[in-house]
Amino acid sequence: MGGLLDTLVQGILLGGMYALFALGQSLLFGVMRLTNTAHGDFIVLAAFGASSLALTLGLPGGFAPWAALLVLIPIAFAAGYALQRLVLNGTLGKDVLPSLVVTFGLAIVIENVLQQIYTADPRSIDSESVFRSGRSATTDTTGSKNRRYPDVKRLQTRDGGRPRAN
Repeated sequence: MGGLLDTLVQGILLGGMYALFALGQSLLFGVMRLTNTAHGDFIVLAAFGASSLALTLGLPGGFAPWAALLVLIPIAFAAGYALQRLVLNGTLGKDVLPSLVVTFGLAIVIENVLQQIYTADPRSIDSESVFRSGRSATTDTTGSKNRRYPDVKRLQTRDGGRPRAN
């Protein structure tokens, strides 16, 4: 029964996240006539930044996301403002194609930079410290339970979960 409830809650949360992404896209296109295909990539960039910051600072699990938010929100605001002023305002006009091409290029750059930094190896998040439930909410691709990773350099690999030497 717990598995069904977990699946239902995760589905509702994921659906809410997709609705927020779609709302942001429709708001941008409806108000500014700007097609931002890098919208989701900026969100993933912020999520990886928050995760890396929390792991780097070594903060306790329940406090780390909030501390990372306090640091990253002003940085994301400044980066978004600069991007709008310096890059995207030059693409606005009667045609939506220039903004589409520029943001598509930004999406490709963000995806490749993240893949170079974090690699494509699967990893998991320790949810026990956040929810205090005593069990893991997810498993990795090998089917084993979550492991704690004290730093970003230790990655989950397909060979049984041993850390990779860098």
